[in-house]
Amino acid sequence: MAKNKKYLWIIVLLAILPGFFTLYAEDENPVKFNFNLAIGLDNFMEGGSPVSYQKISFSPDLAVGNFGIGIDVTIHYRFEAGSIIPRVEGDWTPVAAEQGNFQAWLSLYLSKFKYIRYGVKNDPLFIKLGSIDDALIGNGFIMANYSNTMFLPEQRIFGLNLDVDGKLFDFPLIGIETFINNIALPEVYGARLFFRPLIFSDIPIINEMEVGIPLVADTKPYFDAATLAPVPADGAAAVFTGLDVNQPLIANPAVTMAAFGDLATYKFKSYGGMIGAGGTLITLFNYGAQLRFIGNGFIPFYFDATYDLVKEAKYKLAEAGNTQGYVGWFGLLGTNLLDGAVVFNMSIEGPFGTVDNNPDNFLNYPRIKGILQIKEDLLPLVSGELTYDKIFIRDISDVFPNFFQDAVIMARVNFKTGPAVISLFYRIKYVEGTWNMEAVSGLETMIQF
Repeated sequence: MAKNKKYLWIIVLLAILPGFFTLYAEDENPVKFNFNLAIGLDNFMEGGSPVSYQKISFSPDLAVGNFGIGIDVTIHYRFEAGSIIPRVEGDWTPVAAEQGNFQAWLSLYLSKFKYIRYGVKNDPLFIKLGSIDDALIGNGFIMANYSNTMFLPEQRIFGLNLDVDGKLFDFPLIGIETFINNIALPEVYGARLFFRPLIFSDIPIINEMEVGIPLVADTKPYFDAATLAPVPADGAAAVFTGLDVNQPLIANPAVTMAAFGDLATYKFKSYGGMIGAGGTLITLFNYGAQLRFIGNGFIPFYFDATYDLVKEAKYKLAEAGNTQGYVGWFGLLGTNLLDGAVVFNMSIEGPFGTVDNNPDNFLNYPRIKGILQIKEDLLPLVSGELTYDKIFIRDISDVFPNFFQDAVIMARVNFKTGPAVISLFYRIKYVEGTWNMEAVSGLETMIQF
């Protein structure tokens, strides 16, 4: 009975947290607090047989000025002989095989945090921990839109994105960007040291030129974060480094534009480069264009949004080094409406001509990536997000009607009525190590306060 009371106190404490936070709201930094309560049913294998547990999830989100934090605590329980039996192993302690492993404990408890953040990208100080779906290093030629959220809702990974600009200390000559995909079980690391060599000159805009040295590596390219399956320590690693430059050209409220370029290498065995320009128009639209020069065996934008789903296949392709070099192109167009209530970005890339005579090489054909976000600020009853990444676009029929073929698609639609929110999610993803796909779908009910 005492154990049941302990869990009851946890529920009561989480329920009254909003009141404590709002007591400390200040006019200059108003507190924004959302409290989500979800209920449902999950099945787990115990002793070789499935066991059903009810679940209740608490997901408070707090924002104060530049600071924000989100927590996700789920309690599984079942009823037996008039008593509440909580699921402790797997929820609050690692499974038996992992209980002596400190990393397993760290992974379990860090996953209770959805995120902790301060500032936004390009601020003098930017910190984001937890779920990260838009990691960017430099101009993005090596890492762009990398996401450690590919295994949600089954598994949450706690990562780190930390950028410090010397402007924070009145020393704008130097700065650094850093990234770790998983603090408990790190695999993917990223860093970029950058300089502004002309910052102390009197030439406006030109003195903001950045020269950077990026380094991004996956030290466990065979590791499957979805299953935590061990892999042999064979010294395998995917390592990219290079040199980049970013030069602002136009900076005013109506139009911004910057020119940029990259030269990168994979283990000094293969090379690639790009030049391009991009910016914003009347604060509503963003655009970009690139010309790419890809050497034999080099894979541009190696660490992208769906990297964790195909990392083994990519690593084998990079190590083989037998893809043909080519000259390619890239275009981006997007919009940000109503202060972020609607966000849409679409990019398309491909080679000039063909890379080789292999019809099964996806690099021979254009590739489309897109994301659409509709937030509650726009439609009070419906919100959601759709991401789409498709290869092998030989002609229009590969998009319509073959929308799902050779694509990674993730969608979540939220229907709100009063305090209740019903969320439908659907994901089609590649099976690790192949170009085949599997589908995952689910339903979640939440109550918001």
